[in-house]
Amino acid sequence: MTPEELAGLLPTAEVLRSWTTVDGAREWAGLSEAVLGEFLSLLGNRTLSNLPLAGAVDPVTVRRTILAVRLPVPADGAVAEGTEGPAGPIPPPRILTALEKTQLGLFYNAVRAKFGLPPVDVVSEQDLTSPVANPTSERPEVGVPTLEPSAQNQAVHRFGPGFGCRGSDALPRSDSG
Repeated sequence: MTPEELAGLLPTAEVLRSWTTVDGAREWAGLSEAVLGEFLSLLGNRTLSNLPLAGAVDPVTVRRTILAVRLPVPADGAVAEGTEGPAGPIPPPRILTALEKTQLGLFYNAVRAKFGLPPVDVVSEQDLTSPVANPTSERPEVGVPTLEPSAQNQAVHRFGPGFGCRGSDALPRSDSG
């Protein structure tokens, strides 16, 4: 999203003025305490309440942190990952849902807006929206990484046919028609 598009999603000046701690922005974004706590913990302070500090974090750091957040999955009284609880093994932590990532992005940009900083997109998967050249196709494909031809040849030589190939090229071929 562009900064102009993001600005339309932010709270009014009146709402921004009413916030004195991070909790006001959390409530406005509809963000759970658990998600915000894990996010802030990765930034270095699970109980951060300082709004200017929250808004001053570098956007690249925020983006990487949003992608790194993992939430424990409740499992009926089980106490530690990998151990048995009443309902069986405890599942590993989960990644954030698309909505939770969006809420963190809105939270961060709303805090930035409170201090006159422009909104930045810390949620969209920008790598998937830029065309990437595909040497086996006439059209660029979105988000499909490719190897340069010389790197492909080295990979095939080193790892055998089928490495780095796509679609039917990766299937074994039969000499009998």
